[in-house]
Order: sequence, then structure tokens, then C-alpha cells
Amino acid sequence: MTIKKYETTKTIFKKVFNKETLKNRIPITRWLPRYSVSMWVQDCAAGAAVGATAVAQGLAYAALAGLPAQHGLYSGIAGGFVYALLGTCPTMSIGPTSIISALTAKYVQGLSIDFAVLAAFLTGLVQVALGVFQLGFLVDFISGPVLTGFVSGAALQIMMSQLKSLLGTNGGGGHSFVESIRNFFINITSVRPTDAVLGVSTILVLIVMKRLAVGCSREDKLVKRLRWYVSLARNVIVVVAGIIIAYVCHVTLGHDGTFKLIGDIHAGLPIVQLPPVTTTVGNVTYSLGDMLTTLGPQSLVIPLVAILEVVVIAKAFTQDVRFDSTQEIIVLGLCNMLGSLVGSMPVTGAMSRSALFSASGVQTPLAGVVVSLVIILSLSVLTSLFYFIPKAVLAGLIIVAVVSLIHLDEMRYLWRSSKREFTVMAITLVACLTIGLEYGVIIGVLIEICIVLFRIARPKIEVNFTVIATRDVLQIVVPENVTYCSGEYMRRFISRKVLEYDKNVLIVIDGTNMKSMDTTAAFNIMEVVKHVDKNIQVVFFSFVPEVRKKCLVLNCTFESKFVSGVSLEKFIGHSLDLA
Repeated sequence: MTIKKYETTKTIFKKVFNKETLKNRIPITRWLPRYSVSMWVQDCAAGAAVGATAVAQGLAYAALAGLPAQHGLYSGIAGGFVYALLGTCPTMSIGPTSIISALTAKYVQGLSIDFAVLAAFLTGLVQVALGVFQLGFLVDFISGPVLTGFVSGAALQIMMSQLKSLLGTNGGGGHSFVESIRNFFINITSVRPTDAVLGVSTILVLIVMKRLAVGCSREDKLVKRLRWYVSLARNVIVVVAGIIIAYVCHVTLGHDGTFKLIGDIHAGLPIVQLPPVTTTVGNVTYSLGDMLTTLGPQSLVIPLVAILEVVVIAKAFTQDVRFDSTQEIIVLGLCNMLGSLVGSMPVTGAMSRSALFSASGVQTPLAGVVVSLVIILSLSVLTSLFYFIPKAVLAGLIIVAVVSLIHLDEMRYLWRSSKREFTVMAITLVACLTIGLEYGVIIGVLIEICIVLFRIARPKIEVNFTVIATRDVLQIVVPENVTYCSGEYMRRFISRKVLEYDKNVLIVIDGTNMKSMDTTAAFNIMEVVKHVDKNIQVVFFSFVPEVRKKCLVLNCTFESKFVSGVSLEKFIGHSLDLA
């Protein structure tokens, strides 16, 4: 018995800790043995380009989330190291994004930074749980129209919330699109011309620099290659230009009043500590329970949207047939959980930075480590320069980054192809803009679920009236899957159709397409035969054995009405011959 137990334990150990499992769960073991110097050079170049962009965007997204600027940089540290070890997509860039920052803002502005850090930990915890229990399919309930409405609504809300910084107005930005518009018009008289000119100029310069890359690549000749590099570095260039302009004005005028600046940024690396379980806002102390209540169940949208972004990016940029969405969800969860130890807000995959990785010729996820090192370097030696970054420049950077998220082409396509789906998209969009992004996407998902349930409860039943071998035939084609919620509807539908025709018509209930039927539906379909006129001939044609058995258990006297193994024409012809 002891030997058998030892062998069983050893077998289980080998199954769990074999080389193939190790490669699947720790992908770095798959590519690191063949890593070369040339790959390292390309990863460093790509990582440096993305790292510079990540610094600029981190500062911008921290402002969007209502956090001190350094926390936007903290959010980009852990993801690079964790994803390099466990990630499967080389082009994936983990860090703060515009949509996640906008969702986080609701739980941070007016409260404490601790709420954002706790949200990051809880987001990671939920994501790891979803991955471990194979529940990543939940994001499949966010349909294309709902996603279009949500993302477009988020982009519009983000753009409106940035008008305050772009134009230098007083007052708050607002937690919703409507609130942002109201606050903007209330404070429109406080527009600062210097900030407005700088902000609008930033947008125009970014648009022009983005177009520089059209028709260019890094393989082109010198001039086109330079245009391509300048376009890739446009975010960094406008931020550096903003710093120079603000600094020159500071030296020339002797004060910082020309532009609204980010101001002091805490220098140095973050302190590694556990996520907060209590916090104090003003004179009010929040316990862990109070913090969870403040975040509320609607904050579960954050981990789901974050998962959706990562999966979409991974599918868009990887051609690896071994891509494992479960692995990506677990890795993202670990990035959020470990990031919360260094003061990170919730993070996910960033489409713009991932695209930059791809364009820069990244080779492996190790490039993410380079991105993290660039951020660490910036926190260590560059924070004094960040003081002079104008808020108008960061606002312009955010607006240009999110404007591409407004999917007008998809809206036009939905309008032309499906008014129903367009309506779902429109309702989601309006809900996101009026009552909040979380509620908007929840409403959209619930509408889609109701539509799916309605289709299940009211399936399309095809009816054909034909003449076969001189016999009038009413052919009622049963759908592929018939469930209890559609059983009563199907019984009433068939009974109504039977009453519409002459008694000499042969009623054929065609199960050719049907694969399954539960017992409640079987009961209802057998009730059709029980209550029709005895002079009306009803035939169940081509029912699969499993469904036929369920029906006959209810009433075995109707066995002669089930026909299979022959074509409908032959059956009718044979019936006429017998007659």
C-alpha cells in the first residue's frame, strides 16, 4: 500500500510540475534559452521608446484619475517585471490607461489615494479568481455594440473632463459627461488664454506629428525613417517642449503664473507596503468595510473592462496558437495585486503603447522590464523637471489619445446593418454619458442578455406549406435547441398553425435541425397531438433518438407518429400507396 501511494503521489507531481506545464505557466522558460544579444538590443530600443511614452502617459493618466502625478508612474513599475516572467504576448504593455483611469477617478476624487490602491488590489484579486476558476468567459457577455457604446462614451467623458485643464478654467472637471459640461459652462469665464493657446497647440502638433508616420517605417531611407521616429516619440516631444516653454516663462517672468503646472512630484521610489485597510479623509476614518462600501459592487466593472482590454490586445498582436486567455487574466491580476504594494492604481494592457511596441520591433516580454526601468529612472532623477509640465499639455495629450476611441465607423456600420444592435449601442452610450460608465456598460449587458433570453424563449419557427406527392403538407421546422422557456410558446404556435389549415393537410413537425429538447418542451410538443382533431394527421419527422425517447416516455401510444430513416417524400409516397 505504501509503494502504491508513493507512486500515485509521484505521478501527480510529474503531471503538475512537468516541463510542458512549466513552459505554459511560466512562459519565460520557453523563450529565454534562445534569447540572444540582437534580441536584447531590439528589446532595449523598443522598451526605451515605450518607456518614454509611458512616463508621459503615466503623468497624464494620474491627473485624469485625480491622483498625485507620481502614482501614475508607480502604476507602470510592477507590470513590466511580472509580465516579463509570466506574460505570453511580447507586445503587451501593462500600465494605466485612459478608460481605467476614468473609472478609477470616481472612487478617488474627493477621497483618498488609498481608495485607488485598494481598488488595484481588489481588481487583481478578482482577476486572479476569474482566471483560476476559468470564469474569463464573463467578458464575452460584453457584446460588440455594448463595447462600442461604452468605449465611445468613456472617450467623450474623458475629453470633456480634460477641458478644465486644457483651457485652465477654475472649478472641478466632473465625474460624468453631463457634470463636466455643466462645470465647464459655469466656469467658462475663467478661461486662461495662455493655457488655452498651449493646450490647443498641443493637440494640433500631436495631430500633425501623428500624420508624419503615414507611408513611413523604420526600414525606409533616412528622411522617412526620421519622420517615423519623430511620430513615434510625439508624446515625449510635446511634453519636453511644454517643460521648456514653462521653464523659460518661469525664468523670464520670475514666477509660475503663466501656466497651470503639475507642481511638486514626490521624488524617489515608492515604499513597498501592504494595501491599505483603513484611511482617513479629512476628519473621517474609514475602516476596510467602509472603504469596500464606498467602492461598491459597481466597481467590479474595473476588473472586467481591464480583462477585456488585455484579451483584445493579445488577440490583435499575437499570432501564437498557444495564446492562453486564462494565463493572461491571471497575469494581469498579479500585476494589479503586486502593483498595489507600490501605490499603483488599477492597470491593464495599453493599446497605444502595445502598438508602439509592435512598431518598434519588440522581440520578447523582457522589453517591459526596460519600460519599468525607464520609469524608475525618471522617478529617481527627473522629478524636478516634471514640476514644469503644464497641465494643458497633458490634457491635450489625453484628448488626442482618446479621440480615436470614438468608433464612428462602427456606429455607421451598425446603423446600416442592424438597427437593433445600433439601438443597444446608443442606449449604452447615452447611459454612460448620463449616469456613469459603470452603469452604462451594465445596462448594455443586461439589455443584450434580455434579448438573448427573449430569442431563447421565442425561437424562430419556420413554417412551409408545400405539396408532396399530391398531398398538402404543412411543414413546421423546430429550431435547433428547444428549452423549457420556449416549450409553451412552441405549443401555442403549432396549435394555432394547425387550426389555420384544412383537416386533410398533413402536419409535419420537422426535427431535422433539432439537437436537443428538455422534458418540459417535450411535454408541450406532445400536448399538441393530444388536443388536435383526431382526423388531423400529425407526424414527428426526423427526431433524434434522445428527444424521441423523452416524448415517448410521456405517451408511448404515439410511437407510430415518429418517422425517421427515410426522406419525407418517400414517407408520404408510401403512406399514399397504403391508402
